[in-house]
Amino acid sequence: MSDRGPVKQAWTRGEEGGAPGRWVGDDGAEARSWGRRYRRLMEYFLQQLINGLTLGAIYGLIAIGYTMVYGIIGMINFAHG
Repeated sequence: MSDRGPVKQAWTRGEEGGAPGRWVGDDGAEARSWGRRYRRLMEYFLQQLINGLTLGAIYGLIAIGYTMVYGIIGMINFAHG
């Protein structure tokens, strides 16, 4: 608990046909909640970016391998086999 006394919270009603209601307080809980959500989304985005770059690098290495192997044996096209 803060030194300002008990936390005051209230349930706000959503707009007609709009967003649902939510808890809000005067202690900045909503801002901290958004900060945690933003951090989680950022961590997820960065993890997916790293996953994509890793998978792309693996595909690139496979492609270079195929290029080297088929370049050495002189097969230009699979149809010319």
